[in-house]
Amino acid sequence: MFLTEKQGGSDVGLTTTVAKLRSDSGDGLQPEWELWGDKWFCSNVSADIILTLARPEGAPAGTRGLGLFLVPKILEDGTRNAFTINRLKDKLGTRSLATGEVTLNGAQAYQVGALNRGFVQMTEMINLTRVWAAIGSLAAMRRSYLEALVHTRGRVVFGRTLAEHPLMRRQLVDLLIEVEGCAALAFETAAVLERVDSHGAEEDQRLLRILTPLGKYYIPKRGEYVTLEALEMRGGNGYAEDWVNARMLRDSIVNVVWEGSSNVIVLDVARAMAREGAAAALFSMLHQRLQSCQQPVVVPVARQVQTLVNQLAERMQGLASLDADSAQLPLRGLVERMAQLTIVTLLLEQAEFELLRGSEGTGKRKWLIALLYLQRHVLVHPDGWAADNDPTVLKYFDELVDWHTIPLD
Repeated sequence: MFLTEKQGGSDVGLTTTVAKLRSDSGDGLQPEWELWGDKWFCSNVSADIILTLARPEGAPAGTRGLGLFLVPKILEDGTRNAFTINRLKDKLGTRSLATGEVTLNGAQAYQVGALNRGFVQMTEMINLTRVWAAIGSLAAMRRSYLEALVHTRGRVVFGRTLAEHPLMRRQLVDLLIEVEGCAALAFETAAVLERVDSHGAEEDQRLLRILTPLGKYYIPKRGEYVTLEALEMRGGNGYAEDWVNARMLRDSIVNVVWEGSSNVIVLDVARAMAREGAAAALFSMLHQRLQSCQQPVVVPVARQVQTLVNQLAERMQGLASLDADSAQLPLRGLVERMAQLTIVTLLLEQAEFELLRGSEGTGKRKWLIALLYLQRHVLVHPDGWAADNDPTVLKYFDELVDWHTIPLD
């Protein structure tokens, strides 16, 4: 996808690339359009087939005026299409994937779908790659955790292995609950995606609409934390390029930025709630899962989590009574809490399953994972971190960041 432009990253409606209808087309086989413009962040820049957005001449402004076009690198006569790779990006990570800046100099292109549906079609692909970003981060977390576990079990310090020291054991289990919690959210999202692809029930579509940005927001952020902690646990070797940790850390960071950085994704969650009723679908699913718990040890905790879910739903509904700026202030913390309560619900469901299996399962292992996750992420911040409505940052932003005097009165 050649999507981003200098002036239009998250604000795709600012796209300035122009699509001009070719006068020598018309048989339906040859490219019908020429594209003129610059694309700023083109991942897989050496691709044979490119999908990009452009605004046909005379089309309206904003995303509604964008069409989707397919641009081949090589034309049917064997000549190279008219676009130039100006330079490759010197990126922090994902260096094995060439990313460049491209100028389209009348590149021949095929129209894909209706001209006024380009952004909608591109968004469908972006939502899928948001799921990929979450699962890619999960993979980095799992690899980093295993690297740390193997290292700490093999290195002897002060007469015993690192993994036998209490602080290190706590740190390893801390990473473990991150991995298993994020795995629960990632694979639940994948399961809903599969159901949508197979029969497309409306409730599943609404559920997928909110699970996708939730996973994209939460899992890559935790991926940054886990890969960095795992690097530290290897000591100086983790900081050296001879080992995998430095590359894992660099490569994991891109998933936070790619396909929408954190604030953009949080605002997408808000759109899903406001326009499509997606929050109701999520809260309904969580309620059903928690109500289905029957194991005596699980039920009290499930009820506790249900109370927290109800409180979160009330907070979300209360945002509608605030002005637009004030409603944004607690949103990031509330979205994070939404992801965390989804995760702990899924972990409790998994714990219920393992407990019902008796000796054939893992006993109370998953139950302990669920409790540790609840204590680590939810109970320490009952209302969710950064989820307050304190207007200080709005009233005094310039004075605070520019070191200006704020009068005592």
